[in-house]
Amino acid sequence: MSIKKEELTKFAKELSLEIFKVGCDKVNFSILKMAMAKPITINDIKKEINRSSMPLNRRVNLLVKVGLLKREHKKTKIIPTKITKIFIKIIKNIQDIIEKEVEVKTNIMFK
Repeated sequence: MSIKKEELTKFAKELSLEIFKVGCDKVNFSILKMAMAKPITINDIKKEINRSSMPLNRRVNLLVKVGLLKREHKKTKIIPTKITKIFIKIIKNIQDIIEKEVEVKTNIMFK
């Protein structure tokens, strides 16, 4: 099977945008951060986030579909992927830039 470079570029761009769309949802982002700390299960997520299993399973499945999470060990353990680590780092970098910009524009030093 062969794929044209333009098709690959288009696919990568669309998936990248979908990763941000899905990953930037507040609940989904919380799930990603939990998974970064240690392998988690749906029950672990339920304890932290006040939602039932069904919506949480849908969220995790969507995060898996875009490549931000992986399920292991008979699909019970939820773990981050290489993309998860990069994604969270990008969000943190954006947050740091915003904080610096606010400090510069307001002439306030935050501790």
